[in-house]
This record gives sequence, structure tokens and C-alpha cells, in this order.
Amino acid sequence: MTNSQFRLIPLVAAGRAGLQSGKVAHFREDFTTDFTDNTDGWVVSPRRPDASARRPHLESVKSVKSVVRFLWLRLCCAGPFAPFGGLSSSRHPQLPGKPRQGMFRARGMAAAVFALWLGVAAARGQNNPGLPAGVELRTYTGWANCVFLNASELPVQAVIVPAAGGRIVHFSLNGTNILLENSASQGAILGARNEDLFLGGFQCDAGAGGRDLPDHWQLTEVPQRWLADASFSARVFSAPDARLGVALEKEFVLAGDTGELGLLQRLRNVSDQTVKYYLSDRTICKGGGFVLLPLNRKSRFQAGWALAREAGGKKFYDGVRPASPSVRVLGGVLVAETGGDATRLGADSDGRWIAYARGRLLFVKYYFYAPWGDYPDGGNSVEVYFDRRATELNPLSPEISLPPGDSLIFPEKWVLLPLDREVTTAEEARRLVPKIPPPPFGH
Repeated sequence: MTNSQFRLIPLVAAGRAGLQSGKVAHFREDFTTDFTDNTDGWVVSPRRPDASARRPHLESVKSVKSVVRFLWLRLCCAGPFAPFGGLSSSRHPQLPGKPRQGMFRARGMAAAVFALWLGVAAARGQNNPGLPAGVELRTYTGWANCVFLNASELPVQAVIVPAAGGRIVHFSLNGTNILLENSASQGAILGARNEDLFLGGFQCDAGAGGRDLPDHWQLTEVPQRWLADASFSARVFSAPDARLGVALEKEFVLAGDTGELGLLQRLRNVSDQTVKYYLSDRTICKGGGFVLLPLNRKSRFQAGWALAREAGGKKFYDGVRPASPSVRVLGGVLVAETGGDATRLGADSDGRWIAYARGRLLFVKYYFYAPWGDYPDGGNSVEVYFDRRATELNPLSPEISLPPGDSLIFPEKWVLLPLDREVTTAEEARRLVPKIPPPPFGH
């Protein structure tokens, strides 16, 4: 599949209706003939590459910008692109005879087209002639062979560590990293320390509602294979975890012109049985900032949000009378001042974004939300944890049953916005909301 290229043509009129429907699309792979799925408005034409089709030139990328921009804005980042991977979108009408499932589900590895080739100028600091533009391979805080993605027109950088489970440990604007880095674990790998590692940064993990999963470090902490075969992008691949019967892949694409980071998290069933999981994004930031979370006007929680509590040895989310001195609801937006006592909260937010203001940075994480989804922890689509040191932002996917060979796909987009000055009060934080661009994922 890595040697195949795809030509993706959105039929805009039908495609817009499909993207806004909030339902699941199923794509199939066919290397010999074109096929059209008339129910969802997309034409996907796989073709074998030849010498003239290995990688589009910048001029050809710009010529199709109006076409692929529509796709990419719906998915992650803006910019001029040409496709080289596969995408399965949840915004399409349900196919006849297929049961409705939550989130994104694609059959087989080649069923998804996500990574889009970025045809912009070479990035700053490019020191690996054998790698694509915007990609470097360097040592970072003790980890060797880390993948650096460098924007070309803004001082934005993301650092991925394949040796530590393929996590992002650095995401910065003007050199300021918004993510927490645990200095005590820098350079650590699971093979050297036979224990769970607290590394900070971003990682994606599998979860199961109401079930405790066995250790599955293959997905999150064991060194992973990586590939950087397109400009401003990289992919990491976990080994299959025999206990859970799944493998986890993550794809990262940095828009060279805007510095926006697109993420695609794919959980693939590699077993011979149906499995049921959701995906949890754990993004650990430096503490002491303000969390902004839009609340659902039709929330299943009486208060619009819920606070994690424990009673009788059982943990639950209280959505009737949640109260915390660190949390306020201002104009339909939950504002949490972090840095205090350990607190965990959740919400069935339909806003498709969560933001974090710290120092002179506003970090916005966009994620897909499915109103029909089966979400964990009583319906939370996003959760937040904070203590005196760290602030953790946790967008969640719905929980889905995956037959053998199927994949759960959870897309996100990250943006770092500069602030004129540091936010110091909840009211100041709330006034930042109009600065947040609309989500790229449709209703």
C-alpha cells in the first residue's frame, strides 16, 4: 500500500451534504479498477504509480489547491496539498446494509486517505538531504533518532520520539513548548526501565468503557517503527498487542505555511475476533494555565459538565452538582484555572475544540465529535485533569465494535496562537474564545 498513490476527487455538491451528515463511510480497496460510491459523493480512484506519478511537483499541487483544500479544511490543516495516502470520513451517509457504527471505521490499512503531500518551500534547519522537506532526524533530550517537523513560514516545530512509543514531546511556537517534559524521564525507554513511564507530551491510547485493560505497552511506550516519506509529515507504527488484539498507528502532518498540525490516530483490529474500544488522546501540558471548553446546550449532564468523584470505593462523574473552586462556567464555556489540587472533570461537549491558555500561547485542539456516539464515562467526549504540575487535555472518540481488519480512526488538528499578554483571570480567559477559529470538522 505504501507504494500506491490515490487520486481523490470530492464531488463538492454531494460531498458537502455527506460531510455534514455525521454518518460513517466504508471504503474498499481496488488496485485495478476505478470505483464510485454514489451514496457518499466521493470518487476514489486507486492507481499504480509510475515514474511520472511518484510525487507531484509544486506547480501541480498548487493547481489542485481548490480541490484538496476543501478536503483538508474538513479534516485537519489548511494549505496546498496533493494526496498520497487514504482517508475514511465519518461525514458520509450510511451505506446500504451496513450497521451504523461510531466514529471513523475503515476496512483494511489501505482504506484511509489522510496524509496529504504538502507542496511548500523547504523548512528551516533541514539537515538531512535524504528526508523530505520540513523533516529532520536528530537527538532530542537524550532520545536518538527523533523526528522534527519544522514549518517553513512560521517558527512552529513538533518533535516526535519513536523510541518512546511514537509520542509528541515538543510542540512550540517561537521556541516555547506548550507540552510538559518530565526531565526525570528524558531519554528513557521502556526496555531500560521495566515500568510505566511518565514522559509528558502527547500520546494516544486505547480504552474500554467500564473495563480495566491489561498492560499494553506495545501501543504506547515500546519503541515503534517510523516513516517519513512525504514533506512535513511522519508516521509511527506500533507492534500488534496480543492482549488487546490491536495495533496503533499515528500520522502527523504539519502545514508548512500555517504551522497547524494534523493528526490521524488509527486503531486497527489485527485479531480474528471482534473487539470494542475507544481512543483517548492524552496531551499533557505545563500546568498553571486556563482551560476553555464549550459546553453542550443539550447536555445529558444537568450542570452541563461533570466532576470525577469517588464514593464507596467506586469512581463516577457527578453531573448534577459538580463544584470546584477552580472551575467556572462563563457564557456557556467552562473555564478552569489549573495548577491547584488534583481535579478531573468531563463534558459531553459538542463544540469540537478544547483550548488551553498559558503564558503568551493559546493552544487549541480540534477533534471530531459524533452526536450519535457511544462515549465512555457516562458520555464524556472530552476530559480534563490537572494538578499543581500538569494539565492534561483528553479528547475521546466513541467506543466502537471493530470486526477483524477494521480500524477506528480519530482525527485532530492542533493550533498554537500567540497572545499579546499572559491571561491571569477566568474572565480574561473567556474573552479569548472569539479568537479561536471555527472547527475544521463539520457538524
